[in-house]
Amino acid sequence: FGHISGFIFPALLFALGQDAAAGGSVSPNPQHSGHYGHKVAWTADVNGDNRREAAVGAPGEPVFGLANAGAVYLVDPTSHAVVHTLFAPEPQENGGFGKALSGSGGLAGDGRPHLAVGAPDEDETALGAWTDCGAVYLFHMKILLNSSSTLSR
Repeated sequence: FGHISGFIFPALLFALGQDAAAGGSVSPNPQHSGHYGHKVAWTADVNGDNRREAAVGAPGEPVFGLANAGAVYLVDPTSHAVVHTLFAPEPQENGGFGKALSGSGGLAGDGRPHLAVGAPDEDETALGAWTDCGAVYLFHMKILLNSSSTLSR
């Protein structure tokens, strides 16, 4: 969440671990330098229990064998269970998916809640060889209840 005298204290609520007095969560895919909890944002209710979930970024976790591709876990704040996992549609090694998160009530103007996920280190090859130009993915949160991840880039 911030810095104090050069020390970083990321996502205290979720970094404390399962046995912590305040509750907490650990990555379902713990990795050295996975950076679970690097960013945390509240989302809309994804699992239908009428409570918002927490989106927890893990930009250093490998995805499908790609180092540092990154993942975002949607976590139930009561049970600490992962209710959904998000990846970039085409994960890239060192892409950093999940380094930035923002929950919103409707970024696309359609009235549905969204989650914007940043992957600032992704490369763009469709328009040429753009290294580390980054990408932002927009997830329609209510759609996640009934299908796989729906997104825009």
